[in-house]
Amino acid sequence: MLPMLAKLVAGLVGLLFVVGLVLALCAHSANRRWQGQLAALRAAGEPLTIQDIQALRAPATGEGDTIADVVTRAADEVEAIRGPVPRGVLGMPGGPDIDFFAGIPAGAIGMTRDYVSARRSALTRLGIIEGLRPGRYAISYDGSPADLTRFTDEGPPIRHLTQLLYLDATLRLVDGDTEGAASNIPLLLRILSPEADEPTGMAGLTSAGAVVRATRVLQDVLRVGVLQDETLRRLDAEFADCLASHSVRWALWGDRAGFIAVLEQHHSIGGVAGMVLRLQDGDHPERVMEMFGWLLDAGEDPAELLAAAKRVETELQKQSEWQSLTSWTVIRTPSLVVAHVWGIAEIRAARVVVAVERFRLKEGEFPELLEELVPEYLSEIPTDPFDGLPMKIARTDAGLVVYSVGRDEVDNSGSVVPDEGAREARDQGFRLLDGAERGVVLIDSPKVDVD
Repeated sequence: MLPMLAKLVAGLVGLLFVVGLVLALCAHSANRRWQGQLAALRAAGEPLTIQDIQALRAPATGEGDTIADVVTRAADEVEAIRGPVPRGVLGMPGGPDIDFFAGIPAGAIGMTRDYVSARRSALTRLGIIEGLRPGRYAISYDGSPADLTRFTDEGPPIRHLTQLLYLDATLRLVDGDTEGAASNIPLLLRILSPEADEPTGMAGLTSAGAVVRATRVLQDVLRVGVLQDETLRRLDAEFADCLASHSVRWALWGDRAGFIAVLEQHHSIGGVAGMVLRLQDGDHPERVMEMFGWLLDAGEDPAELLAAAKRVETELQKQSEWQSLTSWTVIRTPSLVVAHVWGIAEIRAARVVVAVERFRLKEGEFPELLEELVPEYLSEIPTDPFDGLPMKIARTDAGLVVYSVGRDEVDNSGSVVPDEGAREARDQGFRLLDGAERGVVLIDSPKVDVD
């Protein structure tokens, strides 16, 4: 009996040894493939770590002389004001929407003035950023997996500042100060300039949000009144500068570096547990890196970026296991790219709007075709980044719509107002009214419960 038991134990030990050896060999092979892929990318000059990316970024400048410094101080002032936001403030959670076409609820204006007035010092501070260099935020990237959320955790709450500028512009329009409202558009665009080389996808999403606020102010201004030609020229230059620096490359680099840091941490686990995890990953890490490569190889061309994002989405849909630890970062990259292209479409449409309005001021009417804007108001008609065709216009009973076909890439004849119950319009763009139709419309609103 004992000899048989000894043989059984010896056989079991031998089997475990063989299984362990196979696991070790497979894990070693997977690690060699992974390290070989990284080595090839390094040889091609690709920045793969936060340290690599930091070496490519402009040096941080002295305190107080950059947009980043001013924005940080303004954000600190806003954050210092504690307490819940009254529910009746325009455009804030629980408050009425800002819609100059449907009308501004008169009952919300006073509460909105109080909200903005309490934060006036931050607005005054932001007013000095013209002519300053972008600079860099004091965010301590260290190459750990936590870098993926560090911009959100350590960066200034820029969303609050863009909302404040938007509210200030809204109140100026209610007061009939169109030029003053328009002066907030360059501030909204310049606020996002320090984010251009922040190595995280969240910076890219924040930039897209600031662009949308700037372009919405432009639409509101031209809904209410008229700007001088000189102001329109200046706005066109601001939009052109913003477009020239609008890049998604740094965000993709940063997210890829974050993915690598997560995986390296994953692979640092030793013993049998580590081998099992590496086997569980299979070839996912290499495939994820390939997907980042598709996006980065697209460069700055919106059509190429969208094609790469669709390719990534298609690949992700094939695999239910893409929710694993080693691939969660890439899951959000298609949305980041689409948001980036959305911002490009907004800026290009805004430039067309400015050109159309300048044409109207000179000729007394809107152009029938966008070609009439070339070359006096536009050097060429901007391309719609979603379909690769020129931006479009459509006449309405009260004016004109300038639009892109938007995310669905279907031309819906300028349907830029969401259908009832829809979150997003079918096309993406701006409504312009004839001069006689412009002005502020105030509407009654129910009493707001602020308790």
